[in-house]
Amino acid sequence: MLRAVYNSLTRPFERPWRRREWERRGVVGPVRIVHRCNAVGIGHDFRQQHKRSGIASTMNRHVDLPALAALCKDSRIWRYAHEILGDRLMLWRTNMFLGNPILPWHEDRYAGLFVGEAFSLSLMLAIEDSPPDNCAVVAPGSHRLTIGDKERRYAIEARWQAFGNLRYAGQVAVESCEFVSMEAGEMIVFHPELMHASSGHVNGLTDVSAERLSIVFRVTTPAAKLRDEAFAHGPGDGNAVRRIIEAVR
Repeated sequence: MLRAVYNSLTRPFERPWRRREWERRGVVGPVRIVHRCNAVGIGHDFRQQHKRSGIASTMNRHVDLPALAALCKDSRIWRYAHEILGDRLMLWRTNMFLGNPILPWHEDRYAGLFVGEAFSLSLMLAIEDSPPDNCAVVAPGSHRLTIGDKERRYAIEARWQAFGNLRYAGQVAVESCEFVSMEAGEMIVFHPELMHASSGHVNGLTDVSAERLSIVFRVTTPAAKLRDEAFAHGPGDGNAVRRIIEAVR
């Protein structure tokens, strides 16, 4: 697996209120990770490399896109993940979000991709600005509720998806939502059971003011065991993806 380099020892949250924020809301941030100008340059490289590759997939492109592979090794990204998971991290998947995704309410549990129990964080880094009409939306505190409690509180219906993920039919009331507009170079870290969606879905928009490019890193600990299906998407076939990822340990 591709691991973060220059990992520092585990530290408690630098500010106690941030630990309380994580436990209460299920999300930390936005926090500034990369300088805005640097993020813009990275975004340009991503788009050029993705276009030249001729591969449509946006999953696990840290395998073949040098700009994304280099970003995965930037220790600044892993600071808050260290504080939650410990000093040893394992990056098991990346997702590039290009264009104007309009995603319904869902969770990123991925329980079906792990052998046994594992806790996987999601880190979303904005490479380009995420304007209010094309950004992530979260339901703060929803990670603390059972699935049944979520259905009752938000008047929605849970539907299991492949690999143990959840999508919800219905719309969460706006007063229960938080729109997470980010500038290029900012990041949020969120709990796998936190409900989130795209603002395009929440607002019922078919067109938005601007595209956005963001990268989501899926992170767990080295003790976690992943099934073969976790590597079935990306450049090349599943076995090739797994071999390449393991080769850069």
